[in-house]
Amino acid sequence: MDIRILNREFVSAIVTSSLVFMAAALTPLLGPLIGLFMPLPIFFYAFRLGRIRGAAVFVLSLAVVSAAVFFSALDVNIAVLFLAGSFGLILSEIFRKGLSIERTVFYSVLSILILGSFFIVYHLLTTGQDSMLLVESYISEGIQESIGVYAQLGISPEQLSEIRKSAPVIVKTILNLFPALVIVSAVSFVLINILAGRAIFQRLGTPSPDFGDLSFWKIPDQMVWFVILAGGLILIPRVDVRIIGLNLLIIFLFFYLFQGFAIISYFFRKKNVPLFFRGIIYFLIFAQNFLFLIVMVLGFADIWIDFRKRNPPAADSVEQQ
Repeated sequence: MDIRILNREFVSAIVTSSLVFMAAALTPLLGPLIGLFMPLPIFFYAFRLGRIRGAAVFVLSLAVVSAAVFFSALDVNIAVLFLAGSFGLILSEIFRKGLSIERTVFYSVLSILILGSFFIVYHLLTTGQDSMLLVESYISEGIQESIGVYAQLGISPEQLSEIRKSAPVIVKTILNLFPALVIVSAVSFVLINILAGRAIFQRLGTPSPDFGDLSFWKIPDQMVWFVILAGGLILIPRVDVRIIGLNLLIIFLFFYLFQGFAIISYFFRKKNVPLFFRGIIYFLIFAQNFLFLIVMVLGFADIWIDFRKRNPPAADSVEQQ
């Protein structure tokens, strides 16, 4: 390849990564949404340009943002950007292994949890805060930021007042469900970047792992016993055991949510539903909580109904035909 093309793409990579970092850190309303894709530019360019150039893009992008923060006194958490970029590099390495979608997600989630743990340990060592107090403060800050966003969206003062009154209860509930929420958030974050990166690679014709037709993805049927076990723990009259059971139940049902989305994707493709209507339906699912529940039930019911006819017919039924 022409070295000039490489140089042009290298500069473009630094500019793109820096802009994504800055937009995620400084955009009030769209920042959280853009933040979901922070690792994507580093992941894409590290996989496309190679390890050395990818690492250089990450370091130089971080240097550009750090310089902008230093000279303009902007309020940007460089540590978060460092974590996101580091995960992008790790994700590109995992992609090079050509693993299955399950192993790719597992190793990626494990990596991001390890990175997050290092960040928390570093913060604790430098500040001397208690770990639970640190988590509680982050949750409280997040709730206050959400209230601020609601205020900007024009929610009535009465509703805002009710949310503020219920904030302590919300914090306690989130603390109890924190393990499940961490796992769910990590898996969602990883999947968003994996699927977005894969779509870009396919669009540009860049060789990437073949995960097969994900609309046929299915959880092993034996997983239902873990769901039953988690449900049983919730019935035990001990608060700590119930919290453990509830955390496990959320994690397992979350996997069935993805199976439900795979089923929906299967029927979209089978019926040739236009992309425009697919987008509307997905938007409605994410906008309405009860539709999330329906998708989850759909994935769970697939154990018995087999919507996509994946399970082969029983031997005796074949002989009778």
